[in-house]
Amino acid sequence: MSETAPERPAPRRSSSGGTLELFKEKIGPLPMWVWVAIIAAGLIVYRLYADKKNASAASSPADSSVPADQVPEFINQTYTTVTAPASTPPPANGTTPPAKAPTPTPPSSPGKTGGPSAPAMPSGVKAGKVTSSSIAASWPKVAGATSYLVRVTYQNKLVKQETVKTPAATIAGLSPDHTYTVHVAAVGPGGTSPETNGPGIQTTR
Repeated sequence: MSETAPERPAPRRSSSGGTLELFKEKIGPLPMWVWVAIIAAGLIVYRLYADKKNASAASSPADSSVPADQVPEFINQTYTTVTAPASTPPPANGTTPPAKAPTPTPPSSPGKTGGPSAPAMPSGVKAGKVTSSSIAASWPKVAGATSYLVRVTYQNKLVKQETVKTPAATIAGLSPDHTYTVHVAAVGPGGTSPETNGPGIQTTR
């Protein structure tokens, strides 16, 4: 006689109420469905705020004339006002400070106006001893002259020039058989006189 195996109970199938039971489970003090509703509501509110902010920024461009403390980005910010110092602070007692004295101007150097005048032009230039390479000349003394400028030219070209203290000069280093012209000007504290167009003096051969 054979034995019959005992019957095993069939596994229970999860019904549609299993999902509802999951939402009814508590996470902390609140059921799960409450947490899901809070998160969904927060996402909806954030989305509406972001859309409203973007639409407001696109419809009203920023006005550069609005003060910085009234711009939304700068509200509740701290600002520091800096005042430039005055160039000259007022005196403590309220009196007016004295005017600054002008810088003195140094006196200008006096000109020659009213000073000594230049000596007169020498006259009467005469030839002295003449050689093949030198000429001696003399002239009357000029009042006020402290020296004399002697120039020797040949064909209107300067050959020699000397300054002497006395009314006489000997010019050396000349060429033989040449006719030279002697010019003399008197020099004094007031200036230099015009020069004479003296005589032509010819050196010997």
